Amino acid sequence: MTPRLRTIVDLSKTEDEATVTRALRQAKFSERELALLPRTGMLGRILNLSAAPTRSHPEDFVLNLVLALPVHRLVRAFVGEDLRADPTPEVEVLA
Repeated sequence: MTPRLRTIVDLSKTEDEATVTRALRQAKFSERELALLPRTGMLGRILNLSAAPTRSHPEDFVLNLVLALPVHRLVRAFVGEDLRADPTPEVEVLA
């Protein structure tokens, strides 16, 4: 386990869910790295929701709202890898 991954695991033992979510999403882990993280407890809940990279708490909030919708599986299919790419100019305007 890399030091970055270990940091997330350690944070999940001592910090609140919002802090761990922010750290996980800001770290922009690869799918391969995410597969190494345990899927239990708070960390498992966060990973099952989404580890898509975001840049701020407001982005986390909106992503969580979207994922809470009944169509979240469809949204996740569209959002998945696209969030890992460079943002489009339209997204930058919202940042």
